[in-house]
Amino acid sequence: MIEPGASQKTDLVQVGTVTGALGIKGWIKIFSYTDPAAGIVEYQPWVMTRGESQQLAEIEQVNCQGKKIQVRLTGCDTRNQAEALAGMDIWVDRQAFSALDKGEYYWFELKGLVVVNDLDERLGIMDSMLETGANDVLVVAPDDTSIDQQTRLIPFVQSEVVTKIDLKAGMIRVNWPRDY
Repeated sequence: MIEPGASQKTDLVQVGTVTGALGIKGWIKIFSYTDPAAGIVEYQPWVMTRGESQQLAEIEQVNCQGKKIQVRLTGCDTRNQAEALAGMDIWVDRQAFSALDKGEYYWFELKGLVVVNDLDERLGIMDSMLETGANDVLVVAPDDTSIDQQTRLIPFVQSEVVTKIDLKAGMIRVNWPRDY
């Protein structure tokens, strides 16, 4: 069991959620935020949370069928134990992710960055990403200091639309007019 603590949570990245129990032998169903979905099982150990409660979990068995992921955790041997895990979020240490090439980013690295356009107008905060097939899309949510209270969807096309990402400064610069 891990003691709750803000410093620990900042080093963690959410990679999935437990959606329910499967069968009578302690198996759980997982919704994965990783790409590919089955990649979630490569990150170990899991820190499972609900509210302020946190516990470490080790995967004992895995069954992946496309996007359907089922796992049995060490010490989870009954349906009742599995049902108790439903709704828990799955986190891993950010150090578990491999380094990327220059100009590549994990989505979690961009979340919360300030988005400004070429005129230095603050459009808001990067809230999430949408996967559309053609290209990913930044969902930019307004905040107290943005130019308006409009949520914007900005194509994540590097060099053309997203002209600069500065993780240290906490900023994404975009070639995107305020009224578009």
